[in-house]
Formats: sequence, structure tokens, C-alpha cells
Amino acid sequence: GAAEKAAKKAVSFAADAAGLDAAKKGALASLPDSLVDKLGQGSPDMFFSAALTQTAAKAACLLFSDKAEVPPIFRSLSMAFEGQMQFGFAPPAMMAQFNIDRAPALLVLWNENEGKDEQDAQAGMKLTGARFMPQVHGKFSYGNIAAFVASVVEQRLQMLGANAGGAKPAGGEGEGGRGKAAGASKDVGPPPELSAANFEAECTQRGGLCAVALLDGGPDNGNKEAQLAVLAKLRRRGAGGPLSYSWLDATCHTDFVAAFGLGETDLPTMLVLSPGKARWARSVGAFDAETLGAFGNGVAAGRRATESIDAVPALQEV
Repeated sequence: GAAEKAAKKAVSFAADAAGLDAAKKGALASLPDSLVDKLGQGSPDMFFSAALTQTAAKAACLLFSDKAEVPPIFRSLSMAFEGQMQFGFAPPAMMAQFNIDRAPALLVLWNENEGKDEQDAQAGMKLTGARFMPQVHGKFSYGNIAAFVASVVEQRLQMLGANAGGAKPAGGEGEGGRGKAAGASKDVGPPPELSAANFEAECTQRGGLCAVALLDGGPDNGNKEAQLAVLAKLRRRGAGGPLSYSWLDATCHTDFVAAFGLGETDLPTMLVLSPGKARWARSVGAFDAETLGAFGNGVAAGRRATESIDAVPALQEV
């Protein structure tokens, strides 16, 4: 009967470490890849059209690989985040289109103009996103990649929920829902000033990358308001992305600034920190939205090198 046929097809594994490993590999290999779009050398327009309009996060997750088959980790990822974003498996021939220099590489992409002002929206689709960087996010493992994707999904849903105005959040309406009037919902608020009291909440626990502007917060800095306006612009543009923007009065936290080899003569500047991986990078150039935005996106996409630090220094009470 059916039971006998199933028994004949079953594969037996030894009850030792090697057998358990083989069983695990067999189980992973059996995962379906039906939720992953296999992209070719042609235009991926149809893939992105679906990803950026029909998924909850309105985003696409691309894995660039030189392997012929979709890796089990990526299959499992597509199942875990089904409906949240679209998953695509891209061959090496497509790497140049996305400025990828080596495989494997994993990108999460979305439309930067989604939910923006009418003038920006009329500019059409402008892809932006974040790259999984082993030196920042950890080795290529399911746990690390899933944590990275989950962080992007959460930030994207927050952004889309705000821009949707009265739209219901995933958990429905209620006192904690985000169903607010569209006019006020686009205001993400001013960038927070970091202190010993809020550093964990505003940076360490965010899960992504912290973009921290180092400013002279003293009353003699006549450019402070203009610098904060630049940061506020970046915060509005980047809402829902992998970077969380904040600022620090570097003249009050000299030990923190000195840990990165910086001092008052370097102000204003910006650091992008990965607290979990103890990696960082510093912007060089003008303190304006275009320069700092390109710098932050470059770090998030893996195009800008980062440096290691023993540990992100703690802020002291001042």
C-alpha cells in the first residue's frame, strides 16, 4: 500500500554525528524554491514591478550567486518572509547592473521615491537599498541574514505605515496602531540628540546602522541649526531604510569622539556605526545632505570600507 511505497522511498541515516549532518542536509535540500524568482540576463522589470507593489514591505531581496541551484538558506528565507518581500536569484551576468563585484552578495532594494512628495514621485522609480555585509552583519548564515532582512522589513513597514496615513497596520487598528491623518504622519520628528540615557534605544537596539552626526552643540556654533536641518532632511529621506539618524554634542562627549581618533577640529562630521559588529566609518567632505546621504548609502550598500573597533564606547553622563 501507500505506507510500503513511502517506506521504500525513505532514506535512512546513521544515528551518529555524520548521519545527523546528512539528515540535516537532506532536509534542507528538499526545501522548495517556488517562492524564489530565477532571474536571467534580460530585464528584471517584471520582477521589480511585482516586488515593489505587491509585497508588504514593497521591497525585493536579491541573491547574486555563481551556483546553478538556489541555496537552501535562501529558499528557507523566502519561506520565512513570504509576502513580506519578493526574492530573486540572480546569476553573475547580472552583477554589473547592480554594482556587485563578487558573489555571493545579498541586496534588499526598494523604491526611494515611494511615499515621497509628488515632485519626487513623478521622477519615477529610483532603486535604493542595503547590502548584507559579512564584516558588519556577520558571516553568511541563516540567522544573520534573517536578522538583517527582518530589520529592513520592520523599518520599511514603519515607513509605509506612516505614509499610508489612515491605512491599517498589519496588526489592525487600535490604540497602538499607526492609523493617523496623512498630513501629520509624514513628520518623522527631529533627529534625537544622543545621551547616556537614550544611546541604547536610539542606536544599539535599532538593529541596523547608526548614522551619528558629531556637532559642536555649544551656543557659539552659529551653524548648529543649519547642520541639524541637514540631518533632519536625511532622516526624512531615509525613514524606513537601514540607517537611523541622530546627533551628538561632541564637545560634551570628548572620550567617545576620541575613541574614533577625532577631535573638535574634525567637526562637523558623521559616523556610521554598527554596534553589534563593532564596525564604523567616517564621512569625509562637505556636511550637506547630498554628501552625507551618498556616504551613508555607500556604507549600507557595502561600497564604503569600514574599520573595526574593540567596542563602541559608552556615553558618559554629562
